[in-house]
Amino acid sequence: MEIAKKRTRIGAFLIDIFIFWSIVMIVGIFYGTPHEEGIGYSLNGLPALVMFLVGFFLWPISEGMWGQTIGKRLLNLKVVTDDFEPIGMGQAFGRFILGFLDYIF
Repeated sequence: MEIAKKRTRIGAFLIDIFIFWSIVMIVGIFYGTPHEEGIGYSLNGLPALVMFLVGFFLWPISEGMWGQTIGKRLLNLKVVTDDFEPIGMGQAFGRFILGFLDYIF
């Protein structure tokens, strides 16, 4: 098995972000409040919860169930353990939480 190149991983991430951004914009158009600066939408209540759940489905749940997000699937990448075994749901959530914390700090 071959380890994916960084540019391929970045490409998969950008595809996933674009999919999530597109869904956020569509939900924002119908249920959001436009920002004062004119860029983007603010979501509150049920629409915000729906977007939170969409984000969870796009990343940790899809990686835990299939080992791939949509972007990874399009670029033929799969998340595996050090032994090249499929990751489980717990590992997928761990990757998601640690990646989110890494982004914050």
